[in-house]
Amino acid sequence: MKSRNWLLFVLMVVLWSANWSAMKVGLRYVSPFVFVLHRFALSTIALLPFFLFWRSRLPRDRRTLAKLVILCLLFVCVIAAQVYGLAGESSGMGAVLVYTQPIFVFCLAVPFLGEGVTKTRLLGFHWALQGS
Repeated sequence: MKSRNWLLFVLMVVLWSANWSAMKVGLRYVSPFVFVLHRFALSTIALLPFFLFWRSRLPRDRRTLAKLVILCLLFVCVIAAQVYGLAGESSGMGAVLVYTQPIFVFCLAVPFLGEGVTKTRLLGFHWALQGS
C-alpha cells in the first residue's frame, strides 16, 4: 500500500475513533435531541451542494422516494438511539457496541433472512471479529 494511502487510513482511524469522545464531551453541553438535530442540520448543509449538482440523477417516482424517506427516518432513529445511549454510557462502551453490530447482523441474517454464507461474508465476519 502506498504511503499516502496509509496516511489517509491512519487519519480516518484517528478521526473516527475520536468521534466517540467528542460526542461524549458535546453531550455535556446539550441534550441528545439537540445534539442529533445539530448533527443532521450540519450534514444537510454539507451535502446540499452535492445534492443540487446530482439532482438530475435522483429517482423521481413516488415509490422510490418513499423508500428513501423511510430509510432516512430509520437512519435518524438509529443515530438518535446511539446518542441517547452514549449519554448514559461511556464512549468506549458505545464504540464497542456499535462496532460489533456487523457480527450480530451476520449471525442473525443467516437464520432469519435466509442469507447464504459465502466466502466474502465469512471473510468480512472474520475481520469484524479481529477488530472487536
